[in-house]
Amino acid sequence: LCAEAVDWGFAAVCVNPVWVGTAVAAVAGSTVRVASVCGFPLGANEPAIKAMEARRAIRNGAREIDMVVNIGALKSGDDALVLRDIRAVVEDCVNAVGVDLNTASVPLLSQVSGLSRGLAENIVAFRDAHGAFPDRRALKQVPRLGAKTFEQAAGFLNVKRAA
Repeated sequence: LCAEAVDWGFAAVCVNPVWVGTAVAAVAGSTVRVASVCGFPLGANEPAIKAMEARRAIRNGAREIDMVVNIGALKSGDDALVLRDIRAVVEDCVNAVGVDLNTASVPLLSQVSGLSRGLAENIVAFRDAHGAFPDRRALKQVPRLGAKTFEQAAGFLNVKRAA
């Protein structure tokens, strides 16, 4: 699987958490990223367990995480549990690997330390109006984003270099 991903130039290869370390070694030196999934296959784990799965996969080298929501909770209308599920995993992933400043949505940016929903909206509006951020320092041009907020948020914001 990993050799095919490298040969075909896939953006990522998604593996079960137990295989993350092996996959990272197999794609080393290529542009292929390793993704993993938490809560597979039915999403019927506690939110804290899914968050731990995500943290462990990230620690082992995964740079993208997919999550299976609690299907039973979703189908039965337990939106609060589904939301807790998602928030637990998103918070841990954002804290561990950050988010891509040039692709992150308003809801995702709102999870970054120091960024309110209003500031996240300003970031996306600025990006839409002026194009991709060349680096984190350019974030200082966003209206209402002061030095303290920049200091809190910058470490969690990544800017991918064009290949």
